[in-house]
Amino acid sequence: MDKLFQIEHTFTDRYGIKVFWYKKGYKDVLNDHPEVGSHFELVCKAIENPDSIYQDVDNINRVCNYLHYSGGYKYQNKHMKVVLESAYGIIRVITAYFCLNIKEKQENLIWKKV
Repeated sequence: MDKLFQIEHTFTDRYGIKVFWYKKGYKDVLNDHPEVGSHFELVCKAIENPDSIYQDVDNINRVCNYLHYSGGYKYQNKHMKVVLESAYGIIRVITAYFCLNIKEKQENLIWKKV
């Protein structure tokens, strides 16, 4: 099998749809955002039970799942952002990282936990 499409992790989102994180993409994210490796449980929660979901304004095939995180001294009151992309009937993780704010000018709210 092509190494590009080897699956590193599989999740089920809040709608019951399978989400894949391919091995190459996972390694790329860990290179750019090493904190994701030590906060992997937040990535899982952001996919499976996010606080909010936003539609990317520039790419209709992408959504951004956010999970508020207030623990730890380094990442107090931040969000774990996980960008998901749908293509050819497959949903995959594009990237994941901590961010301070939700960029509401670049993303449109499509769902929020009450």
